[in-house]
Amino acid sequence: MVIAMTGTVCADQGISAVPGNVGITTQTDRVVDGIVMEQYSLAWQISNQSLARRTDDPMLGPDQVQYTTTYDATIISQGGLTSLVKDMSVNTDNRLIGQSNVKSGTAVTFTATRNGGNIVGEETMMLDGTGNTTPPSDRVLCPFGSTARSVIPPYCNIVQVGSNYDLTIGSVAYTADERFVGIDASTPVVMNYNINVRPYTVTGQGTYPAMGMTSAFIKAHLQEGRGWNATRAVDLSYSDVSSTSGRISAFTKEMSYTSQASGSLSGGNHIIHASTRAIGAPHAFSTPTPGGAYISPRGDVQVPDHGSITFTVGTHGQTQGISTNNNGQALVFVDGVDQGRLYSYQFSDVTSDHTIVASPLL
Repeated sequence: MVIAMTGTVCADQGISAVPGNVGITTQTDRVVDGIVMEQYSLAWQISNQSLARRTDDPMLGPDQVQYTTTYDATIISQGGLTSLVKDMSVNTDNRLIGQSNVKSGTAVTFTATRNGGNIVGEETMMLDGTGNTTPPSDRVLCPFGSTARSVIPPYCNIVQVGSNYDLTIGSVAYTADERFVGIDASTPVVMNYNINVRPYTVTGQGTYPAMGMTSAFIKAHLQEGRGWNATRAVDLSYSDVSSTSGRISAFTKEMSYTSQASGSLSGGNHIIHASTRAIGAPHAFSTPTPGGAYISPRGDVQVPDHGSITFTVGTHGQTQGISTNNNGQALVFVDGVDQGRLYSYQFSDVTSDHTIVASPLL
């Protein structure tokens, strides 16, 4: 059985490493006829701001991104012959595609040599990533890609994978790895988990099916926003559990989660700055004056990606002997380009920021 969850939407942006980084590696290799106990535990939090914010205030700060991961594994055997090989590594530095922040590999064979002998194993990995709305300039290095999106939307994604088994005879191989620390948002956040339960083979004696039970699972809850708006635009829950018991000739399950702030790095909101200008004045001003132009709406106006908006423009009435003989029109400049005398101006299919200025006519 193969299960793959791949997100190519504007989702996890990952997080950059702190200046000081840590690497931990362990290797275990043992063959024992008796009792074996192995326990592993990892809890790791990383944020682009102070972790204390999550303690003092459950809300993320502006532009804050935070990830939490946990890993737990236990292997206990008794009353039999156990062969165990396990590699474990943790690296808190920025990782590239094909590399991992947390990686585990386990291969174990067991056969009971006494009544009641068995091996029990359990392993879980969890990744919880959450982030507020973030400017792409903070997380995208490519100068061409950074202008394509005005914002990386907020998100809150949690994924958990794992397995367990209880066997009197059999061979089990399983791997877990994840990556969420990278130099920028172009490196996907990934989590992979594979387990393979197969018969026990004795050289010169034959092959014996695994006996007992095993199960594996993936669970995910993915929530994402759209643009600057923190309101949820996506809420996805997924769960998959496979289990079996008895004489096991083969049990394989592969699970993968991929999430990246990519796909279409377009979207979010764009800003149109709307202002007026006095006769002959080189700069915009904010207070309407008699004989001056007006524009509505004015100021920094947010427009959704590919959205449209219409600005109403005109000129206030006569003042101080100056006649505004223009039928109420105003001279409109868009991004510094003269658009002529207009009553209104519409932006359509907006994909970038703009300016619009209304100036009076005499």
